[in-house]
Amino acid sequence: MPGVLVTAASAGLQSRMGIIVTSLITIMCLTVLLALDLKYIRDSRRLAKEMGLPQGQWLRPVKTLAFDPIIELFAIGLLLAGDLIENWEHVLAGLLGAAAGFAAGHYRYRIQYVRAVPEHRAIVFVRSRAEYVALGLLLVVRVLAEQKHFPVVGPWTLLITLMLALVVFESVGRAWFSYRRFQSDVASA
Repeated sequence: MPGVLVTAASAGLQSRMGIIVTSLITIMCLTVLLALDLKYIRDSRRLAKEMGLPQGQWLRPVKTLAFDPIIELFAIGLLLAGDLIENWEHVLAGLLGAAAGFAAGHYRYRIQYVRAVPEHRAIVFVRSRAEYVALGLLLVVRVLAEQKHFPVVGPWTLLITLMLALVVFESVGRAWFSYRRFQSDVASA
């Protein structure tokens, strides 16, 4: 019997070590992405001033469009993946959230996209209140997702799964549609 306890304790320790290693890798990747994003933000602000963009408009290099979806996948995708493996109801809620998120991403791209700047491989976007609503929604979803006292399947957990998928796929959709529009604008110029 003591051998079984030692084996179980060893398996628990290995599981915790795996979680720690995965968390450290995730944090390192996010740190690199955020550092790159901050560098591009500084360069873009300087270039936006040189171009004389009006207040509320900002410049985003095309190569950084994928940063937001990748950060969302690291930050929220792991929670979403845990929800999706629960059962088929969570998968269905995730699919509905993904569809709604992709549609929301298309909507946000349409209200934010101003024009392409091909000579700098960048896009001019305009700030919108939808950004702040999305950040608030993300905060609420994040807090709700951390609650451990919800039952495995119930209206709250399904809603959380739907909202997590919505947040992730909104970011993916916005980046995708912005990139496609940039390509279209450059091709037609």
